[in-house]
Amino acid sequence: MHRTPRWNRYLHDLGECEVKHGDKIFLVNFYTDEVGNPQSPAKLDRAQQQQAAMGTASRPSPTRRSKHFLITVAALLITASAIGLGIYFRQAPVTTSPPEKSIAVLPFENVSEEKANAYFADGLTEEILNRLAQISALKVPGRTSSFAFKNQNRDLRQIGDTLGVAQVLEGSVRKSGDRLRITAQLVRTADGYQLWSQAYDRKLDDVFAIQGEIARSIADALSVQFKLGRGDKPERPTQDMGAYDNYLEARALITQRTGDNLRRAAALLESAVQRDPGFAKAWAALAQAHALEPYYRLAAMKESLENAEKAARKALAIDDSLATAHSALADVLRDRFEWLAAEAEYRRALDLNPGEAESQNQYAQMLLKVGHLDAAMEHTNRARELDPLAWVPPSIASVIYLCRGDFAQSREMLDRSEKLREKPEGLQIRLELLYALSKGDGVLARRALAMAQSSSAGEWSLPSNKKLVERMDQALVYRSNPSGPPPNFGHALEEAEALGEPNIGLALAAVGAFVKQPEAALDALWFDYRLPAAVDLALIWTPIFQSLRKEPRFLELLKAAKLPAYWRQAGWGDFCRSKGRDDFECLGP
Repeated sequence: MHRTPRWNRYLHDLGECEVKHGDKIFLVNFYTDEVGNPQSPAKLDRAQQQQAAMGTASRPSPTRRSKHFLITVAALLITASAIGLGIYFRQAPVTTSPPEKSIAVLPFENVSEEKANAYFADGLTEEILNRLAQISALKVPGRTSSFAFKNQNRDLRQIGDTLGVAQVLEGSVRKSGDRLRITAQLVRTADGYQLWSQAYDRKLDDVFAIQGEIARSIADALSVQFKLGRGDKPERPTQDMGAYDNYLEARALITQRTGDNLRRAAALLESAVQRDPGFAKAWAALAQAHALEPYYRLAAMKESLENAEKAARKALAIDDSLATAHSALADVLRDRFEWLAAEAEYRRALDLNPGEAESQNQYAQMLLKVGHLDAAMEHTNRARELDPLAWVPPSIASVIYLCRGDFAQSREMLDRSEKLREKPEGLQIRLELLYALSKGDGVLARRALAMAQSSSAGEWSLPSNKKLVERMDQALVYRSNPSGPPPNFGHALEEAEALGEPNIGLALAAVGAFVKQPEAALDALWFDYRLPAAVDLALIWTPIFQSLRKEPRFLELLKAAKLPAYWRQAGWGDFCRSKGRDDFECLGP
């Protein structure tokens, strides 16, 4: 029972008690809000008082302690001998213990009568997680990994092994009108021992103080330094609880990453900042929502980035120490190809909160786009460590390995990423295609296109893109079995545009390079560059595009993305180098 989150949160430590023959046991009291008695037994209280009064008189005698000690030593020697003999027959598996100062914040259970309040419990969990992540000495897995265990009755040891943590924080939230009841427990994953627990019955507007109290209590229990921020004053981001409610619901929607949810999140956050224009966290979340809009075809890139920058700078004007606002501003600057300014904002965000997995992940993607593979891998690995169950960081690691020409490691990372989702979609299908084409495997590339054809979600579901997939498949068939005139990609984009706005020009370019149609491939790259969401520069360094890197139009594309200007100040990437004073070249075949 003590190793299962469902029941562990209801076990309350009563302390140590001596029983027959001087043996000692630890007692717990099982109760919930509905059943059980939270009061400790009167008999136990009297016994503990008598034991305290007797002092050392009730301790086991040295003889008894010695006897127990000898028995223990003998058992250990026998066990050690058995293990030693076993080494001759097989090598025992080596397990790595998680760092002592590590904790996963599991989703707090919503026990409110209104189940629609689940977002409030999730939001509260995330706020506590973010506070703990700011403690530099503490390892705290990110939201994606922690929330993977929502509504799951997993053994605590399994959770600890999966997330690499020694403790978990779990609890429950009951919200009724303006009243709030929160319970929280800190539990050791190795044995289910409860290190700390507390229940809070407060008014709703005390939720910020409760968050700080929980974070501080955990820091004390784990012997790490906890700082609240400027002046060490309790954080109270808004006085308007309606605005805070909107903010929590919007944060939950943003994490789900769908067009409809992002649209709803932006509306909720607009309402929140109208209610409280000084709510910096709401402005930062609004910046993040706007920055994501073009990737879900909700708005044009220029308009989205303008709105995102406005919201991010508003947040920073209120609170310059808000890491999420710096990271959101960095995303805006990166997508405008303002590389140096973006890098400064990412570094500022990570200085403020190095435990934020999303900032590590986004900075890694920027470094990959500019061709700095070693630095990109460093931050990708950090993101994977912080959020081990998130699918994007291993996808980015797969791209980095592919750019290096390490196909085995690239395959391993892509497989790992796909296992974290129900089925490959979006970016993962693109990576399957680029992996196959870079290896020169047309059959495998056709399998990737078949995955794209069967996809019913995201970019691959658009009729215009399905038309392009059809043309790409025809080109691959012809390359393996040439008969008749070769398919011409020249009209493929025109045909697709008649059905809508295609946005997989980079995939078309990769197939064009594979079938030896470089001009069609470059047309497709430039088509993607002019799109509202622009070309994904992170993918142009994969081996399939190596044959294009010396082409003048490819070099012009890099100039349009302002990459040479960045390289001259920040250092040349892995694929291009200076050529004379004002020119550059990229490494081709």
